[in-house]
Amino acid sequence: MRREVLVLFTLVLCARAWDDDDLEVFDVVEEVNQNFYELLGVTQEATPAEIKSAFKKLTLKLHPDKNDSPDADVQFRNLVSVHNILKDPGKREK
Repeated sequence: MRREVLVLFTLVLCARAWDDDDLEVFDVVEEVNQNFYELLGVTQEATPAEIKSAFKKLTLKLHPDKNDSPDADVQFRNLVSVHNILKDPGKREK
């Protein structure tokens, strides 16, 4: 009985360790399945201004109104999700 309580307690603590930002980053990593910096075409040391500029250029290229690819919606959603992660210093660090 003590062992089950200990295991349950450990699981509860582990589950509480993930906050909303962690889960958002994890979901985007899983969805995009590509290096975020490579997707934007910038280095890992890129400044926020460089990330924003690369994002703007890619939105013009990947927007579903301009992109004839069958998965244009997915490409654009992934781009926006990656940008939302990289523009936030806390999420970017994770």
